[in-house]
Amino acid sequence: MASSGFGDLFLVLLQMICVIIVVAYLNTRTASFTQVLDGIFTWKGQARLIPLSGARSIYGTESGITILGATANVRDLGPMVGGLA
Repeated sequence: MASSGFGDLFLVLLQMICVIIVVAYLNTRTASFTQVLDGIFTWKGQARLIPLSGARSIYGTESGITILGATANVRDLGPMVGGLA
């Protein structure tokens, strides 16, 4: 996906960030996430959270845009949000 102006590029990256934030917000509303915050670590809870964090990371990497031959993406945002748990 290629855009021309700086404003267009910024808007596309902002949209990508918003998708990750919405998914992270929905993730915080799950029982698995609240258990982790309470210090209760179960295999079942972690098995639910790991794919969600991985999916956010994959989305951030794959949804990049090309700017003058370089790729701008939000790939670091997914693992940072996942690491908060």
